[in-house]
Order: sequence, then C-alpha cells, then structure tokens
Amino acid sequence: MLTVMLNRFGGVDAFSAEHRPEVAPGPGEVRVRIRAVGFNPVDVKARQGALGGTPPLVLGRDISGIVDAVGEGVAGFAVGDPVYARANEAYAESIVVPASLAALKPKALSFPEAAALPVAALTAYQAVTEKARTGPGDSVLVAGASGGVGSVAVQLLRHLGASPVLVTAGSDASAEYLTGRLGVRPEHVVRYRGKSSSQLAEEIRTLNGGEPVQAAFDFVGGPMKRLCFEVVGVDGHVVSIVEEPATFELNLWDENTSPLVLRSASFHFVQLAARVRYGPRGTWEKYGHQLTALSLLFDSGALAPVPITDVGPFSVDAVRRAHALLESGQVQGKVVASVGSSA
Repeated sequence: MLTVMLNRFGGVDAFSAEHRPEVAPGPGEVRVRIRAVGFNPVDVKARQGALGGTPPLVLGRDISGIVDAVGEGVAGFAVGDPVYARANEAYAESIVVPASLAALKPKALSFPEAAALPVAALTAYQAVTEKARTGPGDSVLVAGASGGVGSVAVQLLRHLGASPVLVTAGSDASAEYLTGRLGVRPEHVVRYRGKSSSQLAEEIRTLNGGEPVQAAFDFVGGPMKRLCFEVVGVDGHVVSIVEEPATFELNLWDENTSPLVLRSASFHFVQLAARVRYGPRGTWEKYGHQLTALSLLFDSGALAPVPITDVGPFSVDAVRRAHALLESGQVQGKVVASVGSSA
C-alpha cells in the first residue's frame, strides 16, 4: 500500500512515497481501506517538529473508508461497513485503528466529507457540550469560526439554541463564508481588522445587549484568545484549542486583574489526543460514541457538512499541496485527499 512518509522535520519537501505491506488487525481493532484522508493544522506542527517524535514518521489523524478486516473481540463493525475515525498514521491507503476510535460514517456524507470531520467535529463537540456546556439562550463568541473546528462549532451552537452566536472575521471572504455557508446573521459578524481589543470587546458587548457573553471559544489563538477572556461574563467559560508560546502574556492568577478571578469564570482546553496518549484504553470508547452522536446530527440535517478542498488523488504531491494550503492560513472548512474511488 502507498504510504506518505515524513523523512525529517522541515518543509513540505520532507515527504516521500513508500510502499508498505498491509497489517492485519489485532484484538479490538479494524482495518480500513481508506477512501479519503483529512488534513489538520496540527499536521503542520507535527511536520515542523513541534510535537516531537523521531522521523521517519507517518502523519495524519482523519480518515474515512471501508472496513476490510475485523480483529478478535470487535463488536459493532463488519467487513464492508463504511466508517470514519480519529486515527494515527493516516497518510496511507490502508490503516489499522482501534475500533473504539471509529464509527459508522454518516450516510448523508461522501467519504471526503466524512474524512474532514473526526478531529474537527470531535473537538468542537467536546468544546461546546463538555467544556462550555452551552444551552438554549446562552450568548457566545466564536473566534476562528471559519476553520474546520469553528465550522462545526457554530452549527452545533445554533442547534443547541445558543443566542446570539457572535463570530469574528478578518476578511470579506471569511465574512461571506460565515453568513452564506454557516448561516450566521450578518450583524453578528465582528470584523476585527484595524480595531483595538477594547473596541472589539465593546462591539461584542453591544451586540449582546450591553452584556458580556456566557461562553467564548478561541479557535485561533493570540489576540483572539485575549479578546475571549475580555468579553466573558460572570460564571462564564472560555474554551481554547490553541496553545501559546511561553512569551504569551496573560496573567490568570492575579486577584486584582485576572479575568477569571474577577468574574469567577472558568478556562478549559480541548486537546483531543490527550485521552489516547494518557487515558486508559478502556475510556477510548468515548471517541466512537461521540462520532456516532455526530453521525446522527449530520444524517438528521441538524448539521451540514463542512466545505472541503480536495487536493487528491492521494499521493505525496497531494500531501504537499495540503500542507501548503494549511500554512497559507486561507483555508475555510477542511482540506482532504481522495483515495481511489471516494464517492
């Protein structure tokens, strides 16, 4: 099977093609004939060496495809089932994954649409339902709403009855995407170019009837993270998925200035890989259960598929193109590569 390897940390030229034998699934695992691979910003960080490891490595965490072998003790999956999964070493034509990290693919979505979802949709689901525990009538701000995670989070927040759902945008294209594709009301799009943090905070409070928001989601980092802390209200929640460098200045501990202490607010971080890395294997079923819940939402029409840019067919050149697109910072939705026939 074709596998795209990362031979060293560095630029997109560090990838090469290699042919490897397929692996049989072990107990509790399924083998998936991949039909589409999804790409995430975290893949770029891994390629650059920010996540550690020792090359040669196989990157990638999002796949969809067809089960073609089932390991001992697996229930709920059979050969021929269409699935999607949060995986490791996904840049390949075939992969073995723990069955607990997979779920039946949403029937309403194509394989490329499904491959765009696992990491982004699971991250959004956990941010909204577990960390912020958003409910009907909760006012929210979503910074980075046009990316993969934000695209799912905005829809999920609206489905759960959050109101208003305020979002940030830095360009006309992002604003048009948010209103035209995600259904955000035009007056709820906060344009941040050329505005100070205090100006943005005041605009957000004005849009929320003069009040701070109940939850603020940081899907982009940097100044937007500071803005989220500035606009959250008493007993509110700030949720982030973006780590910051050691030089990032935001004192959360000073009792006189901390936005958390002053407002008795909470800060949460969503690191989707944490459970796989550090949690007992018996708890990994959470991923599959949440993917199943998301499948139901997509199949019912409560959530629409995330727009995709397909760089396929899958090859080393396609992987390089995907990484270049992610580094451009201009991606709306997700980037995928098709593998074989991906209808």
